[in-house]
Amino acid sequence: MGKRLVSEESINFMHTPKIDAGFGPWGEKRHYCEGWVRSEYDTYSILWHNGGTSGMKSIAAMVPEAGIGIVVLSNLYETLLPEALSRVLFDLLFGCPFRDWSRELLKIKAADANRLQDSPAPHTRPRPLALYTGTYYNCLYGPVTVAKTGCSLTITLGPKKIRSKLQQ
Repeated sequence: MGKRLVSEESINFMHTPKIDAGFGPWGEKRHYCEGWVRSEYDTYSILWHNGGTSGMKSIAAMVPEAGIGIVVLSNLYETLLPEALSRVLFDLLFGCPFRDWSRELLKIKAADANRLQDSPAPHTRPRPLALYTGTYYNCLYGPVTVAKTGCSLTITLGPKKIRSKLQQ
């Protein structure tokens, strides 16, 4: 066994709920801890944190009482795979009946998209497009150029100079 880097007291502090975070998409109780979310599910509590950036998404999840931790990495951003797969793995490890987490998350995502689509348009007018043009820098893609093309904006990014029209 290696050398302990973080004291047990600090770990307990980080894993102790601090803020009531309401309920998750399946009705499970959630709390925010110190950098972790605690979700109550079935007979166990999962501590987890997810995140992503352009081109990648991940989740780290654990059940400390059982000594189990799972990390799922993906090379897509607009995906729910890390969340679904981590739940499937916990269910397998704890002997829970099969549940199609992927399908459930996709239904929730579709419902959220419909809700956003039905939202009223903001009452503010966009600023002139020319104000958004220029060259920006992103640590993943390098230089990113935004240019005005007719009545819209285009973005060019990455070493392959991928070009795409930006939506208004």
